Amino acid sequence: MYRESMKNKNLRNILIGGAIVAAVAIVPLVSQQVINGTGQNVTITSDAVLTGSFATVTVKAGNVVGTDATIQCLRITGNDVIFSGGEVTGCSSHGVLINSQNVVVERLFVHDNVTENGTKGSCPGTGGWGSGIKVQVGGQNVVIRDNYVYSNCGEGIGITRGLNITVQGNYVRDNFSVNIYMDNSPNSQAVNNTVWCTGTHLRNGNRPNGIASAEESYSGWGTQRHDVTIAGNYIADCNDGISSWKSELSTGAEIRLLVEGNKVINSVRSIKLDSPTNQAVIVRGNLIEKPVTVRNMVSVTLENNVLAPVARIEIVPPATGGVIVTSTPSVTAIASFTPTATRTLVFTATPTRTPTPTSTFLPAIPATPTPRFDPRCDAKYLPFVCVYIP
Repeated sequence: MYRESMKNKNLRNILIGGAIVAAVAIVPLVSQQVINGTGQNVTITSDAVLTGSFATVTVKAGNVVGTDATIQCLRITGNDVIFSGGEVTGCSSHGVLINSQNVVVERLFVHDNVTENGTKGSCPGTGGWGSGIKVQVGGQNVVIRDNYVYSNCGEGIGITRGLNITVQGNYVRDNFSVNIYMDNSPNSQAVNNTVWCTGTHLRNGNRPNGIASAEESYSGWGTQRHDVTIAGNYIADCNDGISSWKSELSTGAEIRLLVEGNKVINSVRSIKLDSPTNQAVIVRGNLIEKPVTVRNMVSVTLENNVLAPVARIEIVPPATGGVIVTSTPSVTAIASFTPTATRTLVFTATPTRTPTPTSTFLPAIPATPTPRFDPRCDAKYLPFVCVYIP
């Protein structure tokens, strides 16, 4: 078993998901420490496995597996960190907070956080609030994938002043504010997520929006919203399915937004472009039930969008420890699982835009699949994981 490291000089190309993503080095894996939680705070500075319950976990370095852990608040402050598995619940503000570089957060159950704004669906919304998973200023080259984020009294996944952030393959539902919120964060993308609302969390009497691109005003940050991609997502029963909001800054604009290949069902508005100033905004290939709403068509391209009833995909969300079952693909259990959390991604300095996703909300299945964690299964409670079988 090996861990990828940036410090070794013997670089090689690693092929992940059919594409070479980085040049990394291989060094032997050092045994991970096991930390047993009894409700304490803990700071992690090297590879670790967490079991039991914790108050605040702060990760400054290392690859951390938390499959058998319940955490109140998770703080990732160090660079080159992978955190994989576990449950984050009951934090007063952000359940998971990231403000560092080259981070992967995956396979977490993140729910019932942001108690500063209420609990169990009673969220007054009278002041500011946090998010279930939050990337703040300082967050760069961050991947948030395969998590189940729900019932938080703020945004589900909030990206605020992040750089090159990927939100991919998550299941996000019934958060008080926007389920996936991309705010003034350039070169970021929300792809292949499943987002839905059941009416348990209302804001001013309305269900939350599905995915939104915004540009709030922050001192010293300015107008940095550009090159945002929202693609391949499935969004059902929310207020606005996909939104581009007017900038809070007088010089702000929506620049090079791509909205492509999404499916939006039973929303008040399927896609809403409310920015009065746009540059090279493209909305194409979406399956929607309501017309696209556009404030200003200058520099906006609408093409190949299908306005028709959209086939509903059955989503059976798990209680923590359950299994999400959708209509496709089939799922088969395997007997053993070696965590992949020892893999460290090395990101390029200049990100490139993702190739055009397909219109389906799940990634394409390779012809010869290799075992990988299926976010619809919770390894915390099941003695196996799931793989896609074509």
